[in-house]
Amino acid sequence: PGTFKTLFTLICFAFVLSACGGGGGGSESTTVESVEDISLAIDPDSLSLALNQSATVKAIATLEGTGTTADVSDQVNWSSDNIAIASVTRSGKTVTVTPQSQGSTRITAELDGISATASITIGNPLTKIVTDPLSKSISDGSLLEIKAQGTFSDGTSKDVTNSVTWT
Repeated sequence: PGTFKTLFTLICFAFVLSACGGGGGGSESTTVESVEDISLAIDPDSLSLALNQSATVKAIATLEGTGTTADVSDQVNWSSDNIAIASVTRSGKTVTVTPQSQGSTRITAELDGISATASITIGNPLTKIVTDPLSKSISDGSLLEIKAQGTFSDGTSKDVTNSVTWT
């Protein structure tokens, strides 16, 4: 029943798009011959997380003939190859990957024999960020380059300037 609902939704969505799109006098039709006409992908298809960081993913179905897509996260079966490294849980359309320990694994989304996988890597959690310079006064219109140095739980440090979110 869930697969039929998904296929029916994709067919209706594709029909509406082809009936409304283009604005010209021509017409297009979309026919789903079988589930082979549909592909499945996980977005994003790879994640690198710290132990203290979770992330959300989506399962996206694509109708191959038209490129029509639909979020089917709430209709697929989710699994992790190694739940000791990362677990995957679903609440409605929200799917969360939660690190359990360091290492690598894959998560899988499966819908009626069609599946997609994503690579998950769990590393050292970031424990501290220090900016360089720590503080600086600048005049209006001036530019200042600021770097960020991250320290991880195992004591290692690295430049995380391009990895952090600046506000």
